[in-house]
Amino acid sequence: MIESAILLLAGASTWNPAAAQSPPATRTAHWLSYQSHDTFYLVDYRSDWEFVEQDETNEVKFQSGNVSISVAAANNDEGKTVEQFLEANKSLLRQQCPASEMREEKKTIVAGIPGATFTMFCPGPRLPTIVRISASANFGKLFVFKVTAPTAELPALQAYIDRMAQSFKPSDGLPEGRAERMRAR
Repeated sequence: MIESAILLLAGASTWNPAAAQSPPATRTAHWLSYQSHDTFYLVDYRSDWEFVEQDETNEVKFQSGNVSISVAAANNDEGKTVEQFLEANKSLLRQQCPASEMREEKKTIVAGIPGATFTMFCPGPRLPTIVRISASANFGKLFVFKVTAPTAELPALQAYIDRMAQSFKPSDGLPEGRAERMRAR
């Protein structure tokens, strides 16, 4: 099953003054598609962003500077609702950052499926951070799109994050006819 929450201390990069600003996007960077190893989902990402697959899940984390985006899909054998998943994550985030503030809760589309999202603000201890977790459930799967970003860095990368969120979708395991595809192992 998908890990319940982005851990603020583990999900955000360690404070590094030299890395306080995200690296500027290069003109040579272009978009690639990533398909999860189990073919549950596809997502587009910038070629200049690093990514790491998480062990024993199909979660992948894309990172640019201190901004981290995680996407995942898992069988929802327990029949967990989106609301239950998000409530569990809110609780964990409040434990990790007792001073956190809820900024937004709303319905949204995740992986092309109606779902919900919340945005919380954590004032520290390292950097003021925004955590946004979005989820939807369908096809017997739970789809999750998570963003952790220092508030100062989020505006500069928001367009890239939005494009990634819009490209995130379930996959039937078949090629999508894209000119460039990257499937990490």
